[in-house]
Amino acid sequence: MEHKLGLCLSGGGVRGIAHIGVLQALEEAGIVPDMLAGASAGAIVATLYAGGYPPAEILKVFKDSSLLKLFKVVLPTAGLTDNGYIVEMLEQLLPEDDFSCLQKPAFL
Repeated sequence: MEHKLGLCLSGGGVRGIAHIGVLQALEEAGIVPDMLAGASAGAIVATLYAGGYPPAEILKVFKDSSLLKLFKVVLPTAGLTDNGYIVEMLEQLLPEDDFSCLQKPAFL
């Protein structure tokens, strides 16, 4: 029986980028998740990783982005943050608008 490894990444705003270090440590130990799940900031990291970005490149994306724009707090309508900047960033990094085009399954 073949075993598969799924990894769930939580939210937590800017603290969610700590998941990048977890992915790096897992890879260094020879452990690579077959599928990912994520919420909030963990969903961003999970999506980029599932799209084929290695942890070092994901970290560069966050360093090159304005974290204030990523987690801009707004008055609640559909959520506590404005996700427009995040959507634009992901559209540039992952041009296919379809999760079936990711290299690994991702559940958000």
